[in-house]
Amino acid sequence: MQCPRCRQHYSTDGDLQPRIIITCGHSFCRKCVKVLRNDAGIITCPQCGQLSGEADAPNIALMSYIAVQSQRSDSSKIRDVPAPRHAVVCQHCNVEEVKFICYQCLPAGFRFCFNCCEIEHGRSFGPVKQHKPVPIEQARYGALIPSCMIHPNQSCELFSFTENRFACEKCTQEPDYQTENFVDIQIAVDQVRDSIPPLVTKVTAIRDRLQAIQSKLNEQLGRIDQAKGTAVDKVRLEFQDFEMALRKRQAYVESLVEETASYQKKHLNEQMERVEVALGSITTSLIQANILNQMQDYSLLLKSTDAVGLMKKQIVDQVADDLNEPTTSMGILIYISPEFRNTIDNLGMVGGGVAPSNFSCNNEHGMILLTWKIPEREVLEYEIMCDLVLNDPDNFNPVIVDQAFPRHFLVKAKVSQKRIDNLFPEMRYRFRIRSRDNSGWGWWSASILGSTPGFPLEIGYTGEIIKIPLPSNGLYRIVAHGAKAADGEKKKGGKGAIIEAQFVLQKNDFLEILVGGMSIKRGPCSGGGGGTFVGLNGRQDLLIAAGGGGGTRGYDEEDLDGKDASIDLYGLGGHGGQWAAGGNSGRAGRDAVANGPCWGYGGAGHVENSTTATSFVAGGTKGDGGGFGGGGGIGSYG
Repeated sequence: MQCPRCRQHYSTDGDLQPRIIITCGHSFCRKCVKVLRNDAGIITCPQCGQLSGEADAPNIALMSYIAVQSQRSDSSKIRDVPAPRHAVVCQHCNVEEVKFICYQCLPAGFRFCFNCCEIEHGRSFGPVKQHKPVPIEQARYGALIPSCMIHPNQSCELFSFTENRFACEKCTQEPDYQTENFVDIQIAVDQVRDSIPPLVTKVTAIRDRLQAIQSKLNEQLGRIDQAKGTAVDKVRLEFQDFEMALRKRQAYVESLVEETASYQKKHLNEQMERVEVALGSITTSLIQANILNQMQDYSLLLKSTDAVGLMKKQIVDQVADDLNEPTTSMGILIYISPEFRNTIDNLGMVGGGVAPSNFSCNNEHGMILLTWKIPEREVLEYEIMCDLVLNDPDNFNPVIVDQAFPRHFLVKAKVSQKRIDNLFPEMRYRFRIRSRDNSGWGWWSASILGSTPGFPLEIGYTGEIIKIPLPSNGLYRIVAHGAKAADGEKKKGGKGAIIEAQFVLQKNDFLEILVGGMSIKRGPCSGGGGGTFVGLNGRQDLLIAAGGGGGTRGYDEEDLDGKDASIDLYGLGGHGGQWAAGGNSGRAGRDAVANGPCWGYGGAGHVENSTTATSFVAGGTKGDGGGFGGGGGIGSYG
């Protein structure tokens, strides 16, 4: 530890004793403090510049640390330090004779004169107030000898190694303590002092071994640092490559933004042309209103004029996301808000089906599911319109724009939901719905927005074959799970296969996916589970297939569980004496011989139908009791 001003090492006494400036708490050696204090007794701290007129004091904590470090570095100092019994100068003022010694201020004891002891231990600092200085006459061997624990009024002159305690002369005369080994304190000190060097030798040997271990660790750390430097260089190069890739991506995005702006400008121009056509339609409506005026139908004229005025206002104040698109007899698209539509409905001027209420969009099994409430009035069918939302550059892809949008879907009456497939992942779409009754098509509903989920995409059971277009070139991992067969009354149905593979696919490709369904239990028996199929750009080019589990008869205890699906090109045959072979290479499984109370039909394959189920190419319908995806049915009772 050094003085920050003169850079000399501190010591526990003399001119290099650390002294603390009370005002700011910075420490300097005694010699520097004398130099810093001016004639007026003021000290200017060299570190913070504060002025202090108070007397400096020894930095006892720092002196204690220096004393401990000195003992650790020099084994010859690891011994008792006798407090001198003759006159010694106070370590605080270096003037007065020592009267007290405090072993709590300094492990080796800090010597005070009477005045300095009262000043230092009378400060407001709480821990210092708890110190207990002792008179110098009571200090021996570098520590305060306590009073006897057995005879409190007697001073201790002996030490018992048996009980490891100090004792007085009276203790040796007590019958209860005759067996203890009492020796003079000085002899005990000498014995302890003599035992220290061997311990120091052992500690030194341990220290040397630790230093050797530290050297080896330093060598290993050096090798680790070298490897770290190599790894850092590698990471730096990888980040440079990543930065270059980001710059290329930025240039690509900028080009997409420019292309999007051009497309949107074109789209706005087309909408302006539609507005102009709509204004021409309004003019025609005004002419019809004049004709009504000539016919003196003032009541209907008033209603028509209000409706036309509201139409003008809605066309001028149109907002893209809240528009509807009824088509006039001339094929002109007129944008109508829900408020205007309600006004027209109340006038009784327009026929057509009622727009379904509670029209909402949800994600289910990896696809968009539209739901609505069936109107109270009779509806013949519904029409759903799906349009791509392109109002931000991140949602722009020229490949997708080239697809046919908007798309229209017809839905049968008494149906309250429609699952929409063949949509690109991670894109936003706008949906509207209208209905048709005997008087014709009604108004479009208010539009709702929905987003398709992105990859990884998990497709659950839907009961139909769906299409998923691919947005980009890349390596795609596909995992197919065949459906489990239902458990019978006494035996369990077989488990479906799990098949996984990777394919390099191109953008604009699309997948046709059939997710197999679980079979059902009928009586004690169950049909076969449906298979899961994934085709590329149709159903003929099969990418992957996972067979469904086999059904079980379950009549008797001797019957067996249904077989788990095969994971190779050959399907498994059934159980029993009249079992039939499984299908292979896309062909269907054979039917068991109709013998006994119950037997099973074979399941359909990729390209071949079975007796009761159809292949993936033909739609994947199930047999009686089987699962969707070509699951074999339950045979007749015979």
